[in-house]
Amino acid sequence: MRLSAGQFSTHPGTPECQQAGIARLEPGGQRRSREQLCILIEAALDSIVSQALYVELLALIANTYERSPGSITRALTRAFEAANALLFERNLRADTDHHVAVGITCAVLRDDEVDIGQVGPALAYLACGGQVTRYPEGSIWLQSASPRTFEVHREPPAGFGREVHPNLLRARMAPGAALILATTSLARDVGDGAVAEAREGSVAGPRAASALTTRLEALAGDVPVSALVVVCDDEEGGPEPRSPRAERVTAAADMAGEPEAAGAEARTFEDTGRSAEAAEDESEVEDDAAWAEQGGESYHTRRQLPRVDLDPLRAQLRQSTRRARHNVEELLMRVLPDSLPERPQEGSHLRPLASLSGHTLVAVALTIPLVTLAMVVMTRVQYDRTRRAQFDQIRTEAQALYDAASSTSDPATARAGLRDSLATIDWGLAINPNDDVLLSLQRRIEHRLDEVNTVERLFHFWQLAELSEPVDTPAGSGRIVIHDKDMFLLNCGSDRAYKLTLNDAGDALEPQDTDPVLVERDELRGGIQVGQLIDIAWVEAGGQRSLSTFMALESNGSLLAYDPQQGIDVLPVADSDKWLGPVAIGGYFGNLYVLDPLQSRILKYVPVDNAYTSPPSDYLDPRLGIDLTGAVDLAIDGNMYVLFADGTVKKFYDGAEQPFTLSGLPDAMRSPTTLFVSGEQKPDAPGYLYVSDSGNERVLQFDKNGTYIRQFMTQSDATQFRGLRGIYVDEEQRRMVVLSGRTLWLTDIPALGMP
Repeated sequence: MRLSAGQFSTHPGTPECQQAGIARLEPGGQRRSREQLCILIEAALDSIVSQALYVELLALIANTYERSPGSITRALTRAFEAANALLFERNLRADTDHHVAVGITCAVLRDDEVDIGQVGPALAYLACGGQVTRYPEGSIWLQSASPRTFEVHREPPAGFGREVHPNLLRARMAPGAALILATTSLARDVGDGAVAEAREGSVAGPRAASALTTRLEALAGDVPVSALVVVCDDEEGGPEPRSPRAERVTAAADMAGEPEAAGAEARTFEDTGRSAEAAEDESEVEDDAAWAEQGGESYHTRRQLPRVDLDPLRAQLRQSTRRARHNVEELLMRVLPDSLPERPQEGSHLRPLASLSGHTLVAVALTIPLVTLAMVVMTRVQYDRTRRAQFDQIRTEAQALYDAASSTSDPATARAGLRDSLATIDWGLAINPNDDVLLSLQRRIEHRLDEVNTVERLFHFWQLAELSEPVDTPAGSGRIVIHDKDMFLLNCGSDRAYKLTLNDAGDALEPQDTDPVLVERDELRGGIQVGQLIDIAWVEAGGQRSLSTFMALESNGSLLAYDPQQGIDVLPVADSDKWLGPVAIGGYFGNLYVLDPLQSRILKYVPVDNAYTSPPSDYLDPRLGIDLTGAVDLAIDGNMYVLFADGTVKKFYDGAEQPFTLSGLPDAMRSPTTLFVSGEQKPDAPGYLYVSDSGNERVLQFDKNGTYIRQFMTQSDATQFRGLRGIYVDEEQRRMVVLSGRTLWLTDIPALGMP
């Protein structure tokens, strides 16, 4: 299949941030060697999407898809989930005016097929000959760019909720067929007829994509439309020579009119009508075969697991039913009389005798349920026999995978083999949930995985407090700050800050007669109405600040400093009206640092007369162009550590970025929320970094060089880390305080090196 591509954006008078993001990922690599990924992102619900955010989303989708094992549909789903998680976590930290939601369309072209995934406002056309098919066929986003709220909940865009459920489909592509990814304004304001008209007037051959792009752009006129066009040329032949693969993820303006070639022959461009699950199963078989051809080891690569395939049994049952019905019809045609028997003459006193055909008909009527019952019994026997054979195969396969993984010394190989064995066991337990052999093997595998992944299971938890939150309090991140015996909590979901007191042993809270809520949104403090609570921190004295105090930052630009004797003191912060979306604060010897990812800035406030009324300076040199988009938290110990929503951490010292990478982590984070650094407030002091990984319900520990040390998890059926939001680690006492949902927990953590 030889492909050519083109694209355009007609946005007269429209800001760049309201245009679409477009990217195309060339075939290459190992897992995705025959696949070309096309992406189009459009802003939804009047969101302001910066070009930097478009590029970040495009890169995240492309990289997640490239790294994801398994089938095309599975990789697409994970890419959509990654993009949604980035936006959702970003929105949790931003005020309502800066929330971002987008629609995403992805298309994967491989051989003679195309897989399409869509979320929110999304649009794709499949054009072949004189027929143009639109996906989706109907959508609220094709009727209005600003649908009503209850309609948005039916077809939510990415970033609107914690979960995302993409629509997936598969179609076939023939020579001359065209795939068009476009913003929804093309269907809503220009019309489907324009696509058909543009297709009819375009030329064939290598310039087909360029010609179709030009005609579509002309027909769009003044309507703001962005589109990516891919055409399967009519020419035959093998793939053109190409240089070694390089991933190119760019903004829309960088990719216009770039020719592309890939694959071999193609067939008709038509919807196959298969479900996403069926398409995934078939694609995964092809993916695994290709991976095996590239030299993957048999026992630890991604493999097609034995499945309980009931399709042959269903087909056999349907065939047997049709055969039985046909035989009964033939029998009835033979035994039934050609005409009805004559009625007895009037006045006759003779009783009519039952005819032979009547007896036969009664016998046939009695035979039908018996034949059906026998057929059902035979099918059930065959079904049970097949299930037993497949179940035995699953047990053998799971044991073989476990044995192979246990015999290797390479952690990555062992980890992959153990996970494949667990996945195989899941298939077996779906058939027989109480099989002792599989359950025992499952426990051994989970124990071995804990050893390979350096997992510390925490068994003992003590509940310190249950927050009296409103029932409808939304989920949000949290923060725990402890100084001596004072404990401060922030619940960003309800915009409340609490003050609690630990006992002398530090293992329980002192009884409290007063309301533990220290400050909350919308209350009046020091002549201001408290806005959204952004973050809290303990700021040590230093410079011209003589007091060490707890501080909370609210969205209207004031600091709420707490003193046990004087209560809450409201401190205005200079130039707060220029902030776009601060998400975290930190203190270091009197200085206050404010992380504002939308500006890609860390603002440094130096105290003057115990206040922060002097304009801030940039902690990072603006000339370096360091991108902080997606940052969710920071921690300071003399170095500055910044956590991002994708699980990466950047390290800075004296305003300059330092070489730093988190290494050795067994698997990727999902929805990291908070970052905690231990040790003294000195750049070279020993200590560790801790990250709360909410999506995986765990806490990760790294050394200050970024090397993975271990991870803390609960038992598999425990819930203490469900809804993990904030952490505080006391390494001296080997304790960890955790805020999960509305509950505050205390748990002991093992010392390093303990069995």
